[in-house]
Amino acid sequence: MRYVAIKIFKSAPHFAETVRDEIKILKTVRETDPSNPRRRKTVQMLDDFKITDLNGTHICIVFEMLGDNLLKLIRKSNLRGIPLANVKAITRQVLEGLDYLRTCCQIIYTDIKPENVLLCVDEPHVRSRSVENTSSATNGPHSNPNPANTSFAAASKAQG
Repeated sequence: MRYVAIKIFKSAPHFAETVRDEIKILKTVRETDPSNPRRRKTVQMLDDFKITDLNGTHICIVFEMLGDNLLKLIRKSNLRGIPLANVKAITRQVLEGLDYLRTCCQIIYTDIKPENVLLCVDEPHVRSRSVENTSSATNGPHSNPNPANTSFAAASKAQG
């Protein structure tokens, strides 16, 4: 079994064009240079599909499963920050992802902020989170992400 994340868009017509553009960009990122190790520093779209319900047709994008964003990690530290070694690793990985986007895909990503840097998690961590979330809806979020492994949302994903 493989865990994934699904992004479901509203069915409103003005969203459809934006979503199609996002899918086009994500396909470019995925297909440009699959053997380039910096490609792994970018978030990967696995698939896309449409579903129809009473509210209309919704476009959905399937992504690899990723962890919390960097802002959430910073908040968990009571805004004291994270260790310098992790900052250096995260910065290096984000820059590698941005380099892949620019040099290989001819994409310039400009929405760089902590909410768009996602932490990578391994499958055992995802499984444990899944069990926590399904076994008790009253528990708050529990996370133990590795801040040295990051993903740059909508643009780049970094792994240590």
